[in-house]
Amino acid sequence: ADAGPDQTVGFAEPVTLDGGASLDPDGIIETYHWAQISGSLVDLSNPNDQVTTFISPSNENILVFELAVSDDVGEVSMDTVSVAVLNNTTSTENDMVYPKQFQIIGNYPNPFNPSTKISFLTPTSGVVDIKIYDLFGKEQWSSTKNIMSPGKYSFVWDGTTRNQKTAGSGIYYYTLKTGPRIFSGKMSLVK
Repeated sequence: ADAGPDQTVGFAEPVTLDGGASLDPDGIIETYHWAQISGSLVDLSNPNDQVTTFISPSNENILVFELAVSDDVGEVSMDTVSVAVLNNTTSTENDMVYPKQFQIIGNYPNPFNPSTKISFLTPTSGVVDIKIYDLFGKEQWSSTKNIMSPGKYSFVWDGTTRNQKTAGSGIYYYTLKTGPRIFSGKMSLVK
């Protein structure tokens, strides 16, 4: 199963989920089934087709969908795709596009192995700190960026801890701190 790349969309926009990159090297795919597993509930146009569409909600959200495909001998494979719904309100100045508020775009890929890129938009200069925690709240990694101008920036986590050991498979949480505000997200490391 291949549910396609993670996406970032605005409010009330049409979104397409395409499982067309799914393949069965020793047979054929007989069925497709899309299911929403988190986020504000949306109405999928054709959940049992290779391609389905929906209209994004009018609130910031991260929607996660699972694609299950089965082949001609009954074997099933699954993959997930995330759709980040953001308020894409921006301002322009000197032909540059700036966000009006700090926004986490999310991390891609998710699930990931061995590394993932955590992206965000910032409307101001300043310091942004990131911390990554395991499922039990133990800090695994941290980094700081000194942002000199508004725009889009990223942190890359290569799946190693502060002690340069390889992190194990599982769920991890990240926090981005800018000034007094803290934003967070969830990601999965799969080995």
